[in-house]
Amino acid sequence: MMKQVYLILAALMLLCLAPMPYGYFLLVRFVAMVAFGFMAYRYYVADKTVAATVFGVLALLFQPIYKIALGRTVWNVVDVVVAVLLNPMLNSINEKCARIRAAFVGQFDDYIYGRISAQAL
Repeated sequence: MMKQVYLILAALMLLCLAPMPYGYFLLVRFVAMVAFGFMAYRYYVADKTVAATVFGVLALLFQPIYKIALGRTVWNVVDVVVAVLLNPMLNSINEKCARIRAAFVGQFDDYIYGRISAQAL
């Protein structure tokens, strides 16, 4: 479910590069605020504070109530960066690398612990 949300948000961000009516940008800001707020809450509950903070800041950046005037060019850069970071393929690669790293560190810790225990005897 979350991969679809990431993909939809990324597509909405990239569509902001096209000449769209102002109402579209307001819609994107509202949808992004709700989605980023939900993601921030989800990561906060999962005790992933860095991800929760990042998505919380993104929710504040995209909120439509108090508009942050960055200019069209800067907003285009922000939209592209956010779209790239929301790419589900990058997230799945990072998850796989994290699992491989955790398995390696676990094996390495067991090896070190065995060596230390053997030397203590």
